[in-house]
Formats: sequence, structure tokens, C-alpha cells
Amino acid sequence: MQAGGGYSWSTFDIVQAPFALLLGSLNALGTASSASYCSRYTLSARELALEAGPYFAAAAPIDGFQQYHDAIAYADNIAFSCYSAFSSEINAGHFQDLTSNWYSVPVNLLYNFGYMWIDVVNYIFYNPLTVP
Repeated sequence: MQAGGGYSWSTFDIVQAPFALLLGSLNALGTASSASYCSRYTLSARELALEAGPYFAAAAPIDGFQQYHDAIAYADNIAFSCYSAFSSEINAGHFQDLTSNWYSVPVNLLYNFGYMWIDVVNYIFYNPLTVP
């Protein structure tokens, strides 16, 4: 799949896309919610794991393994906050409240249209040469 000049999607990128959508959605539920913590901890662990690659490429495996170790250290926080989010915050009652008024979903989509438009533009036109 080709996306923008000089950038192509790998299978790894395609597999990660739904998880990115889920984590972004969780982060939109408020900064004091368990869902937000679930998103932030998962993103932090993912960033640390991705930072390991250059260390292995530079023949510094100890530093690469340290990055993996630091990423895995988030496992307890991820498990607790994600379980709490899905067991108490994101349940049937949450969706009933969300859809109780007929206009709630269209208003939410309209509110977020600008963000969604930017995401689409970035997916279509992003390439390493155009991003500083």
C-alpha cells in the first residue's frame, strides 16, 4: 500500500492502525479517567519498545534490551488501568448515555471533524521529506 511519496505501509503499520485508533479514542475520555491512563501507559511502553530498534542496528544490544525492559515495566500499570477502564467506565451504560439523545453522535462527529480531516490528510500525504 502506497501512502504519499516515498512512504509505504508495511504489514506492521497496518496491524498497528486499529490499536492506534483505540488508544486515541481512550485518551479522548478525559485526563482523570482510567481510559486515559490506559492510553498513556500503552503509548509510553510502545515508544520505549520502538526506540530499541536503533540500538540493535548500531550493534548495542544491551541498550536495546534495556529499552525493551523499560517498556515491559509498564505492564502492571497498563493491565490495571485498561481493566478498570473497560470494566467500570466503558460499559453498556456509557454507550446508552452516549446515544440517549439522537443528536449526540452527529454533534460529536461534527466537533471532531477537523481532527479527523487532519488525520486523513496526514495518512495520505505524509512522507519523511514533508514532515520536519
